Amino acid sequence: MKIRTQFFLLMMLMFSLVGCGGGGGGGGSIDDSGGSVIDDILANPNTIIRTASLVDSGAASDLGMTSGKPNVVKLQSVVPNSKYGIVFSTLTTLKGKYRVLGNGGGGKTLASIMSVSENDSVLTDNFFPSQSSADQEMFLKRQSLLNNPDARLNTSRRLSTLASLEKVGDEVEFWAYSKSVSGGGDQYTKRKGILRRIGEYCKIFVDPDSYNDLSAVSGQYKITDEDLNDLQSKFDSTIYPLLTSDYAQPLDVDNDGKLTIFFSPMYSRLGFAGLFDTLHLEGGAQSNNRDMFVIFTPYSQFNGIEWRKVALETISHEFQHLVNFSYRHSKGFQSEEVWLDEALSVGVEARYRILTGDRAGEDRFNDYIKTVKNTALTGFSWDLRYYGAAGLFAHYLYERGGGASIRKLVQTDSVGLNNVNQVFSAYGGFYRMFQDWSVALFCESHKKLISNIEKVTSINKYHVDMGFNLASTTTRISPNEKFEASISENAMAFLILEIPSNWPSSEVVIAYESPDTASLSCSVMKLQ
Repeated sequence: MKIRTQFFLLMMLMFSLVGCGGGGGGGGSIDDSGGSVIDDILANPNTIIRTASLVDSGAASDLGMTSGKPNVVKLQSVVPNSKYGIVFSTLTTLKGKYRVLGNGGGGKTLASIMSVSENDSVLTDNFFPSQSSADQEMFLKRQSLLNNPDARLNTSRRLSTLASLEKVGDEVEFWAYSKSVSGGGDQYTKRKGILRRIGEYCKIFVDPDSYNDLSAVSGQYKITDEDLNDLQSKFDSTIYPLLTSDYAQPLDVDNDGKLTIFFSPMYSRLGFAGLFDTLHLEGGAQSNNRDMFVIFTPYSQFNGIEWRKVALETISHEFQHLVNFSYRHSKGFQSEEVWLDEALSVGVEARYRILTGDRAGEDRFNDYIKTVKNTALTGFSWDLRYYGAAGLFAHYLYERGGGASIRKLVQTDSVGLNNVNQVFSAYGGFYRMFQDWSVALFCESHKKLISNIEKVTSINKYHVDMGFNLASTTTRISPNEKFEASISENAMAFLILEIPSNWPSSEVVIAYESPDTASLSCSVMKLQ
């Protein structure tokens, strides 16, 4: 109660400093006792005082935050009409909501940091509605195989499929996971596949039969020879070398030295982009007895070159799951935590796009940026915003540490936060990386507001313009407006502080506190 009382007294003091029209030079107003308000604050042992002088656009300062006490920041060298970005980050994995309260004056407006509510923020993929539920089931399979010694694969034997003798034109029967969110249907469905291409590292099969009037071999949405040539070429020249050099080697249970890629219109109709299913490594009645992926075929939403791009990105994503599983299984290690496994898979899609000159703007990233306050990075749930968060974080890790750091994240017996702490210990570990990434993400989503983007330090931005096109819903406040946020664990909130044209001082005071006991951080960036 004492701290809360002190905080509201502090708010009144802040009103005396920056809520008035008079004063100048940063000296503050004078109270009745003859001492300045700043002097009173400095004399308060329960107040944390920090100073930041951000002169150039793009300059940023990590101001820190002490929970349970008022924190005061004096922004110096302030000019009228300037703008500042404020980033709050929660540095805890303990599930909950953590409040930030503050203002720089005595304004009457309470401006909550915008985002949709927790219940409203669960978004779905309109194009692949069954993907996330299937991803969850596939992850649980991998987890069970890795974490249960009695369930591990017998990799000392090779599955007898005679795959090494297959030739173009051969017909093979495949079982494919087929449980859609619409309900009904079998867990697995048998489909035919015609071998259309044999590359250096892949075999490409196409389903010759239509599914719900969609065909991959005839009509408007057929897979063409040009498609097949491009798929084979990019897999052999880009995807396979990337995954095997900077991630790990795949299991080769059919001993043919190649990955099987099976394209079926059933996946387009059921709402799957693609899947890696460990069942096909295990043997048994519905196992295909080979290392493989099943991928969707062209349809109304994705066709032509656009379909090829999405299909190849999906293959890259599923390939990461395969090699991550393969390495951990070969060493007898436990399963990676879901948030980091998915982060690595979405992250490799971005790396593939860089290598091929593609751009990365898509719904997953914007679904996340609109809900940053409610989306806990390490609390992965199966909707698009979590994929977006994980992928953006993984790509930041890659840009900070390079391919060698990603390889270390995969080839280890450590998992989750401990894994990131171990690999990025020289950078300050997970929470330092998370805090730096929060500022980089703010910068990426507000690039158009930063008048001198080249001045932003390397740790506070993405290095390669990936065309994320993040559309932030950041709240804008003036110096005398109150603000508050309720932020999830391992999440963040963004504010923009706009200095009015008639601002009378070269200094602005921002006061904020968290009544909760969690560790939080605060960073400020000069935008204009």
